[in-house]
Amino acid sequence: MLYEISQMTDEEKIHLKNFIRKIIYKNRYFNTAEWAQPEEIVEQYEKLLDGIHTDTPEYEYEYLFVQENDGVLLNPVETCDNNARHDDNEKQVQAIIADEVTHFKKHNLSVAKLAAICSKENGQLFGRSLARYWSGVFDEEVFYDLYNAQSLNRTMAIDYCRELAYSGEKCISVYNGNT
Repeated sequence: MLYEISQMTDEEKIHLKNFIRKIIYKNRYFNTAEWAQPEEIVEQYEKLLDGIHTDTPEYEYEYLFVQENDGVLLNPVETCDNNARHDDNEKQVQAIIADEVTHFKKHNLSVAKLAAICSKENGQLFGRSLARYWSGVFDEEVFYDLYNAQSLNRTMAIDYCRELAYSGEKCISVYNGNT
């Protein structure tokens, strides 16, 4: 099966990986449900997930910004009747995103490439996450990468500035269309 997957495009691989992540999350989150797979089967999904790699490394970070908890967190706090589990899971998700953004930055990967990848999906969180975890201050190059990734609504760049503004950071840049 990994041979067939190796023949896929990076975009196809990421869609498959996101689908597998959701299966893992849902089976662990609702592990007491009748339909939930046994942990041994979920672990096989996790091994399959670990065996799928893209040629473009930026694709490996896409899942962090286009999904809610059901794709980022592979070991969620299982379901129960209070909001504490949701808060615990959200803290874990944010910690994973922060660590992965640091890893992304450390390896000098392209924000422009990842922004272009994320711009193809709905419900993405890329701009907000970069504002929180990239440097905490306005970065004009990051802003332009986000801005240029979307030709119509520019929501990633807007979300980036909005998140910085909420934290008290000034977000000032004059876009002249040449960058």
